[in-house]
Amino acid sequence: MSTDLHWFKSSYSGSEGGNCVEVALTWSKST
Repeated sequence: MSTDLHWFKSSYSGSEGGNCVEVALTWSKST
């Protein structure tokens, strides 16, 4: 799961660096 989260963060980091962390946290909590 760590790999998936890392990829998710990286993907969002390209578009929104600040939002990437929030999205990653929300995604992790939802799962």
